[in-house]
Amino acid sequence: MSAVQLQDVLRHMNMASLSAGTELDALADMCDSAEGAIANRCGPLEATSVTSRVPGGDVLVLPVVPVLSLTSVTPAGGSDLTVADLIVNEASGVVEYTSGATFPASRYTVTYAAGRMTLPGDLRLAVLEMTRHLWMSQRGTTPGLGGAFPTSTDTEFPSVAGSSFALPWRVEQLIAPHVTVSI
Repeated sequence: MSAVQLQDVLRHMNMASLSAGTELDALADMCDSAEGAIANRCGPLEATSVTSRVPGGDVLVLPVVPVLSLTSVTPAGGSDLTVADLIVNEASGVVEYTSGATFPASRYTVTYAAGRMTLPGDLRLAVLEMTRHLWMSQRGTTPGLGGAFPTSTDTEFPSVAGSSFALPWRVEQLIAPHVTVSI
C-alpha cells in the first residue's frame, strides 16, 4: 500500500487505532486490494515505470494510461527513436511523430512512466471508501450481509453490474472521471 496511508484509512473509518497484528495487517491488505481494484479501472494511482511491446502503424497505442512521460521507443531490431520527435497524448496513450510520420516496424518496445504524480482527491476518497466497504462486508456489517437486505433506496453499497470487480456505487461515482477504456 502506498497511494493511501494506513493512518488515513483509520482516520476515515473513525478508528482511533488498531493494535499491531492480525487486524491491522488485514486492514492493510484490504487497502492494497482497494487500490488494486481502482487502479484496474483507472490506471496506476502512482507514477510507475512501464515497458510494453506495441504494434507499429500510423501511431503507437500504449496500454497503460495515463502516461506521464516517454523514456524510450525502440523498433524491433533497430535503435532507439529520438523521444523529442514524438508527442504522447497522456489520457489516451497515443504516441505520434510531431512530423506526422508513421511507425513502419512491426513491433516497438516502449518504456514510459504511467500513473499520477499526485493522487486526485476523488480517487483518494474512492480508495478509502472501497477499503471501508471491504472491511465492513468482511465483518458482516454491510446491509444485506448478516442483516437486512439492501433496499432500492440503499445508495451506499449497491454494485454496478458488469464491472470486473463489484465496486460500491459510491466508489463507481468517485472514479467515473478517471476510468480508462481499453481497446
